[in-house]
Amino acid sequence: MPTLYILPHPGENAVFFEASETLALAELSLCAQTLGAADGSVRTETLAGLRYYALDLPAEPDETALLRLSRLSSAYALYEKQNDLLRPLPVDRRRVFGEDVSTILKYTGKTNPVFTRWLLQMAALSLPDCDCPRVLDPIAGKGTTLFEAAMLGWPAAGVEVLKSPAHDAAVYFRKYLETVRFKHLLKEKKRYGALCWDFRFAPDKDALKERPGRLTILCGDSAGAAKFFGRGSFDIVCGDLPYGVQHGSVAANGPRARSPKALLSACLPAWHEALRPGGVAALSWNLYTLPRDVMLSEAEKADFSPLTGGAYENLAHRVDSSILRDAAFFRRV
Repeated sequence: MPTLYILPHPGENAVFFEASETLALAELSLCAQTLGAADGSVRTETLAGLRYYALDLPAEPDETALLRLSRLSSAYALYEKQNDLLRPLPVDRRRVFGEDVSTILKYTGKTNPVFTRWLLQMAALSLPDCDCPRVLDPIAGKGTTLFEAAMLGWPAAGVEVLKSPAHDAAVYFRKYLETVRFKHLLKEKKRYGALCWDFRFAPDKDALKERPGRLTILCGDSAGAAKFFGRGSFDIVCGDLPYGVQHGSVAANGPRARSPKALLSACLPAWHEALRPGGVAALSWNLYTLPRDVMLSEAEKADFSPLTGGAYENLAHRVDSSILRDAAFFRRV
């Protein structure tokens, strides 16, 4: 039985790295299930003073296994144990862009891109039959989730109620595509009265015609997500709710609020409608502004079914003194 070791991604700050062990083990556990590993095959080990995540596999990892392991948010390097030594394994992420696509743009209150990657991967691993999920971020801000999805080659769309961050995200992505010399088309148009930036991009002209990447940023009310993009248009809804510290929750024409409860009440039905049956919603938020039981209650009112047990439990972790972040995952049945 081969044993693999994952050297963790260092992340972007020490606080997140120290808090990330529980999240990484949850993500690795879901991945292990898709690879046929037995229960209890995932653990943390310390080797030469460094933290590693260990995984016992039933057979030597094939190309699919290496791809799934390489794409984990926690994976910085992969090794296979041979006697007392670790043999490096090829890291095969098959990324369209480098990690810089989601790290270059800086702004106050930005979510750690490694955490965003974790949230997306947890959702994707909950859809093992979907290799290229369509992603909706219904509270897109300046686009970190969209850029992480684009990096993986996943079609992505985002809704942002405020024009300034939506515009900033569109301007940044256009400049990024120019910098990395990607061929691209940008259409600025209105969709049901909402301003929309629709990107098509690829590394060369032929790919742009035949198999372009897709990213859409729309400035509008998230309660209209299903209207803007169509019912059942997405496999994953992924959103990091405003924490009520740097950013509050904003309705289309309403006041700013510290708690996202009103935002959820108004928008969760539309997010449910935008998901295809069997699709997964991944949401994170600040427990200091919204208790977990209220989050679950709001989601169930919108006919979401929570994913529970094992990897989906005990995910709360400290971000700073004013933010205790939690995450929950729901399926549209």
